[in-house]
Amino acid sequence: MKILRTRARLRPSRADTGFNLLELMVVMAIIMILAVLVIPEFRHLLRRFKLDGAVQGVAQVVAQARAEAIRRGVPVVVRADLGQNALVAFADVNATVPKKGSSPPDYVHALLFDPNTEIPDMDPSPGVAELPHGATDYQVAFYPLPGGNLSENAVLFWGAEDDAPGLANVTTGLTTDPGANQVAVFLANGSVRDVGGFRISMGAPRDGGVSPDTDEFRNFFEISIEPQATAKVNVRKWVPKQHLTRIGLGAADSAYLEKFKYEGKWTWSWY
Repeated sequence: MKILRTRARLRPSRADTGFNLLELMVVMAIIMILAVLVIPEFRHLLRRFKLDGAVQGVAQVVAQARAEAIRRGVPVVVRADLGQNALVAFADVNATVPKKGSSPPDYVHALLFDPNTEIPDMDPSPGVAELPHGATDYQVAFYPLPGGNLSENAVLFWGAEDDAPGLANVTTGLTTDPGANQVAVFLANGSVRDVGGFRISMGAPRDGGVSPDTDEFRNFFEISIEPQATAKVNVRKWVPKQHLTRIGLGAADSAYLEKFKYEGKWTWSWY
C-alpha cells in the first residue's frame, strides 16, 4: 500500500507579515498630530523653567551680596552688566577709604570696581587691612543670565515698558554710580542705600515691539529690594491690564505685583 505524503502549506502569521502601508501611514499621522500638540507646550515649559531659574539666580546673587556686606563690614555693589548679560556683585572696599591727603575726604573710588588700588595710595581706616584683599575691591559674585544673546531662548535684562532689552527700565530705583548706571548698594548694617530692583524677561523682540498694556505673551519679572532698612529680596511679575480685569482688578493699572490670590484667582499668569 503506497502512502502519499503531502507537505502542508503553512500560512504566515500576523507577526511575520508586519504592518502594511496603510497601517504605517495611520501610525505616522497619529505621531505627527501628537507632535504638533505636545512639542510647542513642551518648549513653552522649558522656557518657563529657564526663566524661573534665572529669577532665582538673580535673587540669590542679591541675597549673597547683602550677606557679604554684613560679614565683611564694607559696601557691596550689585549691577547689571548689559555687555556680558550678567549680574555682577563686588565688595567696594576702597570706597570706605578716602584718597590720601583729601580734605574733606574724597571717596573717588566709590561704586566703581577698582581691584588695582594699592594701600600706599590710600589712608587706611581701622579694620581695612584685615580684609581678605586688603584695601582693594574684590568680586563677590558673577551670574550670567541663561542664553547670553538675543535668541528666543535667552534670558535678558528687560523691563515690560520697553520695546527691547537693555533699555531704561531694566532697573527701577537704586543708586546711580559715576557711570550713570543704576546699582544696588548694600551697607554693613544690612540695609540698602536706595530701594529698587532688576528686571528680566526672555526672548527676542517681536515685530511691532512690546506694549505693557496689550502684550500678554511675554513674562517680565522684577527682583526688588525693599524696604531700605532690611533690604528684603522680593520677586514680582508683570501683570497686564487684561489679566487684572479677568480677576476683578480692572481699575488697576498694569504693574509688577507679588503673587497673591484675589477672590480665589492668582494675580500671576504665565504666558
